[in-house]
Amino acid sequence: TSTRVYRKVWKMLNSIWSFLLLFAIVKCCVIFDESAYSSIHSRNTREINTNCGPNDTIPPNRVNTTEQLRIVRKEMESANITILIVPLDEVGRLLWVSGFSGSNGQAAITQEEARLWTDGRYFIQAADQLDCNWEMMKIGTDDSLEKWISQAGAGNIAGADPNIVGAGDWLDWEKVLEEGGVELVTVDNLIDNVWTEDNGRPTPEFKEIVIHEMEFAGEDWEEKINRVRENLVENKFFGMIVTELDEIAWLFNLRGEGKSHREGLYHSPTFQSMSIVTSQEILLWVHPSKVSEELTNHLNRPDCQSKHTCVTIKNIETSLQDISYWVHEQDSLETLLVTKPSNYLSGANYAVYKTIPEAYRALGDSPILDMKAIKNEVETAGMVEAHIRDAVALCDWAAMMEEQLEVLGAENWTEISAADRLAEYREEQPDNKGLSFGTISAFGPNGAIIHYSPTPDTDAKITRSSMFMVDSGGQYLDGTTDVTRTFHYGEP
Repeated sequence: TSTRVYRKVWKMLNSIWSFLLLFAIVKCCVIFDESAYSSIHSRNTREINTNCGPNDTIPPNRVNTTEQLRIVRKEMESANITILIVPLDEVGRLLWVSGFSGSNGQAAITQEEARLWTDGRYFIQAADQLDCNWEMMKIGTDDSLEKWISQAGAGNIAGADPNIVGAGDWLDWEKVLEEGGVELVTVDNLIDNVWTEDNGRPTPEFKEIVIHEMEFAGEDWEEKINRVRENLVENKFFGMIVTELDEIAWLFNLRGEGKSHREGLYHSPTFQSMSIVTSQEILLWVHPSKVSEELTNHLNRPDCQSKHTCVTIKNIETSLQDISYWVHEQDSLETLLVTKPSNYLSGANYAVYKTIPEAYRALGDSPILDMKAIKNEVETAGMVEAHIRDAVALCDWAAMMEEQLEVLGAENWTEISAADRLAEYREEQPDNKGLSFGTISAFGPNGAIIHYSPTPDTDAKITRSSMFMVDSGGQYLDGTTDVTRTFHYGEP
């Protein structure tokens, strides 16, 4: 009997407790009355899409683009287009016209508006860098670039440079724009007409082309060509056009070294190039000034005629004309594979795609993409060795920084000086070829900015008061590293 009474009391207490909990939740979930909310309680926050709110403080890294837009819009009038599409490219045209330096972005410019699309990694950065001429569009939330342009309505003409737009992207844009009555046309690069060395354009500079030795590659380039040819035959392709720079470097066991004005090559051991591979022929387009006797011999061995592995080297500046001529010279041309976009790469550009007659082209996945992703034993061992040497550099640097700030009480270290010193430690390691990407050296609040890159205007002093995040890596002949570490030199 006492047990039954106990259970009843316990059940009643549980009911009372549940009622009180529900009552508390309801009391907390009151409806917000905007009219009763005084402005004095509001926070001063940046309107991140326009970044031009009345309470904004102009960030030190914001760029005034008024003049750039003015002269570009004059070019648009001359080209008879109402909308200019500016994709991200390796030269930095998007950076020049917008001030945005992130690694993912594209813009649309009209006579009245300028909008830039980027992803969540760069919302804060774009809000800082874009001036009041621009509005940021959030990829995945706002209308896409092509959707926004399509809403301009019939009679509008959008133009873009086909040499810097992937064929897959172009065809997608064309379809969406056509539904809105907007025409998409190819134009010369209008930014090139007005962005010159006189107003800050970098002087053209191209990387040297060097041989990537077998001790690091682990497979002869002729064997790689044979594997590609086998795949093309299996899939009934006459040949393929190789346009991705990393695929060309891997396929021919070549690397780019030195400096380049092309932004995408700053930390990548690639070089400007293009190639055609068929069962009987290989063509490679590069800058003629970078063709050495050693390179020619590497690509044309004594027995290459019998193996059909002799490489015809041509001038990259005339690649489109050469491809057109080559296509029309073929007696029995069949379908050529033209690579479509992958996760991080845009595939063959639209200019290349259009150069090949419709009957002889097909967009598809590059077989080289998978081949180079599967590492051989030499490459696998090299990646391990590269990481060991890189770890030595990183640990030596970390120990030095701890001694400087924790033991010696140094107060002169900044984000940039720390990153520069880390680069020096890496350069001391065998087979190092520089950084694998620009070091993300971020102290305090800067660490919350994804892909933050310090500049002289934002270069924060490193102290013992906050966290210091470093995302960095090195290029080595036998591997590439990317390591993120967080430090605190005081009491967290």
